[in-house]
Amino acid sequence: MSIKDLSENSKPRERALSLGIESLSDIELLAIIIGSGTKDASAIALASDVLNTASSLYNLSRIPLQSLSVKGIGRVKKLVLSAIFEICRRVQSEQNSEYAKYDNSQKIYEAIYPRFYGLMKERFMVILLDRKYDKVYEGFIDTGKNQKITLSFHELFKLCTTVSAPFAIIIHNHPSGINKPSSDDDETTEAIKVSLKIIDVKLLDHLIVTDSGYYSYKDNKKI
Repeated sequence: MSIKDLSENSKPRERALSLGIESLSDIELLAIIIGSGTKDASAIALASDVLNTASSLYNLSRIPLQSLSVKGIGRVKKLVLSAIFEICRRVQSEQNSEYAKYDNSQKIYEAIYPRFYGLMKERFMVILLDRKYDKVYEGFIDTGKNQKITLSFHELFKLCTTVSAPFAIIIHNHPSGINKPSSDDDETTEAIKVSLKIIDVKLLDHLIVTDSGYYSYKDNKKI
């Protein structure tokens, strides 16, 4: 059965328009995002398969969508799903950071964590601050694909010299959920600190973030 065969009161878009988007189930919301079905399955059926495969919306937000294997969900639909989750992360991050001063680790974590929420691969981010600790730049500065991600020192130096900010904060996530630094993390932090000093930029902190908390190099007197 296709969505066209459903009664008006059962179609997700019509229900959203008449009752409000908040009245829809998770499957109905996914069906609207997916947009259209295939000759063998409606958008509702595809949405149900996607949610059953992931078990929950939370898990779906964490799955690298290129590895999501559901018949009828191709690259374009996966891209749309990825875009939706990324927008959610950015909205939450903007809300948290709108009036934030980045002068302690807790404020940094609360402001930036949504950008890392649910990610199953390691990412590196830099925040550049002016002398009042106001943010002048925020963005990811890593290279690589899939799970092989490394910090791009070239991009970091280019940003610092272009923006002319005196302070930098590095953040990266541990998808494992363990918010303790590895020996590689320690070496990377020291290398960043020494390298930035050459261009008169002070590394204020390096945060390792997870879904359950964070580790601050500054708070632990390792920077």
